[in-house]
Amino acid sequence: MEPDLNREGSFPIDQDPKNPNPQSPSDMASSSVKDRVYSGSKGDLSPTDIQGAVRVALDYDKTFGEFKIYVRQCKNLAETDGSKGRSDPHVKTYLIPDSTRLGKRKTSVRKRTVNPSFQEMLKYKIEKMALIDQKLNLSVWHNDLLGHNIFMGEIEIDLVSWDWGNRKLNWYTLRSHIRIGQAE
Repeated sequence: MEPDLNREGSFPIDQDPKNPNPQSPSDMASSSVKDRVYSGSKGDLSPTDIQGAVRVALDYDKTFGEFKIYVRQCKNLAETDGSKGRSDPHVKTYLIPDSTRLGKRKTSVRKRTVNPSFQEMLKYKIEKMALIDQKLNLSVWHNDLLGHNIFMGEIEIDLVSWDWGNRKLNWYTLRSHIRIGQAE
């Protein structure tokens, strides 16, 4: 069944079974983006290269008053368990400036992969006009059962300038945290 691209609230789910990870222009830069991040517990810092990309689609469903984020997949993520060449990633989203616990949504964890397929819908019950003053922060984390989760990268989308007619899946290159006073 073909998705209805004219109805608000629909997402084009366009996976080619022969090529589940198609290349896009933003993919070309993903392998060259590498920053250092240190994360761990009790001062035991472990370096992780930030790399890879996340594929998502955004939409607002007027019928239900919901902002929807379709998290399709990630690719070429850093290996947080270097000895085994894998990670246990999951995705978290926040609407900023409201980054309260109620504002967080997350996918389930995908075990032992640096190319996870999530295919999950994250929803926020919110008025569309309230989204205009928000940014979507989407981050990827390694689920560490013995300590703190390890940050693997993030993207931030300013919803004031978002093209709400764009409901297609898009690739975004993961980046390190941007801190106040840090040059972009």
